[in-house]
Amino acid sequence: MSNVCYPDDNLYVGFLYRYPTPLNRPDLPITNDFYVSNGDTSRNYVYAGAIWPMFLHEYYNIACPRRVWERIGQRGKDADTLIDIGYVLGMYYKSNLAEALRQYAVWRYFTGEERADTVHYFSESHLWPTSAVLRTHSEYPDTGDQGDRAPSGPGGANFIKFLRQGDEEALELSFDGQDGFNWRATMVGCRNPGQSVERKIDLDAGNQGSAKMGWDGNDHIVLVPVVTQWPPPADSLTYTYTAE
Repeated sequence: MSNVCYPDDNLYVGFLYRYPTPLNRPDLPITNDFYVSNGDTSRNYVYAGAIWPMFLHEYYNIACPRRVWERIGQRGKDADTLIDIGYVLGMYYKSNLAEALRQYAVWRYFTGEERADTVHYFSESHLWPTSAVLRTHSEYPDTGDQGDRAPSGPGGANFIKFLRQGDEEALELSFDGQDGFNWRATMVGCRNPGQSVERKIDLDAGNQGSAKMGWDGNDHIVLVPVVTQWPPPADSLTYTYTAE
């Protein structure tokens, strides 16, 4: 809210250079309010997480966060933030929380001096640190999994980067997420300059699916899996993928 009232202040940016944040730990859920590692504790995420309502503002419109707060106020003691966000997205934007979390995950990839796209994604992302990539592939066929950054819901994601090998024409990715939970997965053809290309991977009831994307015009391709589950808790979920 301070960034809306005082757009030139940008005090929130400092929290994005601490730990943990939605950029250096994209696998954490958007509801994370406490983090413990090697005996150290941090509540930084609740401040760095301001980029989630910023996303709602920039992807939908500036009224979206306000409408969420109004809905929470109307519901009083029965309010539930995630339910109320979902209500607003459905009522005013013909969208839903799962789709918003999928897009939010993609937007978080385009941050920092190397990858910021202030036209099509976060308008101030050039001021932010570059988000963390889980793994980079350059030889195919190859496989992988969540490694030591298993994503949690709602909103936990990973970024897996693929580089072109030789004169290959296309990359095909197959994804298989842990059963019993809700997932979304997106292939992103990253272009600089120019607008990147997004392709949803359609997942079946077993959270399996595949998609293909051509290399022409793309600097690299990124797989963005995200956990869209929010009730019940979805902690440290597993997945596998294959690249050919």
